[in-house]
Amino acid sequence: MGAVSLPADSYGAFARVYDRALGDLFMRGAAAVLRALESEYPTETRTHLDVACGTGLAMRHFAARGYATRGIDASYAMASRARRRGLDVVVSDVRTSVVRARFERVTCLYDSLNHLLERGDLARAFASVASVMGESSLFWFDLNHPESYREVWAMAEPFESGDAVYNLEIDTHYDEAANLATARVRGWHTDAGVRHTIDETHYQRAWERDEVVEILRDAGLETVDVFCFDPFAAKVFGGIEVKEMYVARRKAE
Repeated sequence: MGAVSLPADSYGAFARVYDRALGDLFMRGAAAVLRALESEYPTETRTHLDVACGTGLAMRHFAARGYATRGIDASYAMASRARRRGLDVVVSDVRTSVVRARFERVTCLYDSLNHLLERGDLARAFASVASVMGESSLFWFDLNHPESYREVWAMAEPFESGDAVYNLEIDTHYDEAANLATARVRGWHTDAGVRHTIDETHYQRAWERDEVVEILRDAGLETVDVFCFDPFAAKVFGGIEVKEMYVARRKAE
């Protein structure tokens, strides 16, 4: 798997239609999960960092709920979309974040961490998150459930989405022997009457729960809870375990 790496800006033209095709649908379901977590783990210190923030949908959710929110994302194209929303976003790799503040809540959503293909990369990402957490901070992040790769990503039929200004076809494949998932994103979008081509390939790895818990522990974090959820309300995948949400905190000294 070491031969495969994320391109420097792994979401380019796709960023322009990401919310329409995927982001808005995910966030509608994820918002309910976030509200439940906020209720279960209340805090009066309302500071928030969204890691791999993309176009800023989660940041907008937290800002509306009274949090001072910041974001980091490695993609210039995605960060640009978030900044157009007036959000405070730094272009930075999750593995080597340049943020030096402390945050009470840290999130990383929509299987962003599945894009890290090597154990060392995930360990560095967790260590980077730990560096911005205090004693009472919590880290909420989701990963694709391994079953979703075997049952959904391996399907022969592509995912299709479109309207008057864009059209997308996402062909997915999962090589279980290599534990490597591939998504080929092709299509087009129009902007000011000009049609732009979308042709990108994204890679993901299925992470088993036991391995994730171990890597968190090595990074100085402990798992408080893990639960499965389907942000699409089973309308898309029909009962398959779609995602796992983790709640983690710094280990007591």
